[in-house]
Amino acid sequence: MLANLERNISLLKTELKKNGFTLAADSSHPIQPVLIGDPGTTKKIIDEMYSRGYLLSSINYPVVPKGRDEIRVQLSAAHTEQDIIDFVIAFTAGAKAVGVL
Repeated sequence: MLANLERNISLLKTELKKNGFTLAADSSHPIQPVLIGDPGTTKKIIDEMYSRGYLLSSINYPVVPKGRDEIRVQLSAAHTEQDIIDFVIAFTAGAKAVGVL
């Protein structure tokens, strides 16, 4: 199970970076922080993703410095490669829909 989780984390990070996203930290943790920067934009993406069937959370000031707002993406060993690919496609479309990419 742990090896599968590690593969999922690596795949998510690779796919997000390929699609133009920046991770707020280089972490091997199952919760991956995607740097967005602006609290309003972060909220818009979270709302957009909710409408697409994904529940995400954000981290905002004062937990992170101003301008370093992020979206937290949580993985598990139960996610399939296709789940991750589908998520990144939806996340990219959601970000484009609100003018981030």
